[in-house]
Amino acid sequence: MEQDSDPIEPSQWWDGRAIGEEQDEKVPPALYTGWNWPPGCCPYYRTAFKKRAKRFVHHKDGKQYRDLYNELERRLVFPCTTERKDLPDILSHLLPALFETIETLQTRTQRVRFVFRTFGSDLPDIAKAITAFSRGKHPNYPHFIHPELELNTLVRGRWNEDRVYQLWDYSEERVLASGDTEIVQFLDSHPICGIQDDYEYWAANEWEPSAGKPVWVPKWNDDVHHVLLDDNIHNLEHDSIASVRLQQEEGGSYRTLSGKEIMDAQGLYLIRVPTVEPILNTQWFVEKLDEAQVLFALDRNLLD
Repeated sequence: MEQDSDPIEPSQWWDGRAIGEEQDEKVPPALYTGWNWPPGCCPYYRTAFKKRAKRFVHHKDGKQYRDLYNELERRLVFPCTTERKDLPDILSHLLPALFETIETLQTRTQRVRFVFRTFGSDLPDIAKAITAFSRGKHPNYPHFIHPELELNTLVRGRWNEDRVYQLWDYSEERVLASGDTEIVQFLDSHPICGIQDDYEYWAANEWEPSAGKPVWVPKWNDDVHHVLLDDNIHNLEHDSIASVRLQQEEGGSYRTLSGKEIMDAQGLYLIRVPTVEPILNTQWFVEKLDEAQVLFALDRNLLD
């Protein structure tokens, strides 16, 4: 389906069953979370029924998934603790898979850098949660003590008038890194940091991927593999949250990939996150990162 799917009123699920018909059966159609849309299909929220999407399981179309919804809620319940009042509230709102991923990657010998990316204003709260986690304050990870992972470095990413991406200090008084090379060096020098990306620029450019959150591909460094995980990465040429910047020559400039090229980066430098998956499987992030590493090792020139 093309991007003009909004007027369509869907009549069938992706497996061919008529919408409404499945309610007479014991097993509803499996949720489809793949990257490539099945032929003749598009996401439910991209149809004329998109207003129903936020309350999908409360509507007749989605009520057969209510049991799954309840299971997802159950898995997100934060463990009870007498010290809960001393913990940042947002700690209980982050996916359990996030903490599982950080702990798993931290046990490996491979050098890892963690960068939290958001268009929102929640970065300081996220920093409090991750810092508490790194101090062993998460009830499920009391032995995870890693001072180097306290999230103290928060910056704002902004595109300037020359379409150069820059990192500013959080008060936006001073430029810390300007341009691709400096930013790659900045990220490499910090075990963990957070970036509030440039939402206004993305919105002003009508959600074009090229104006979204940049992901850098330094082609002449086999030790550096940047991967962005985000639930707003779309299989659409002109509507997605990630901008991939590919280095053109050793030590040289970068270019922004086209929307089509950015779609081809899925699974290698970009990982779309269907949120249901990491809720059901707390190792999902790790598994997808490992798959991306395999692709990177096999053929890191896929985007050339």
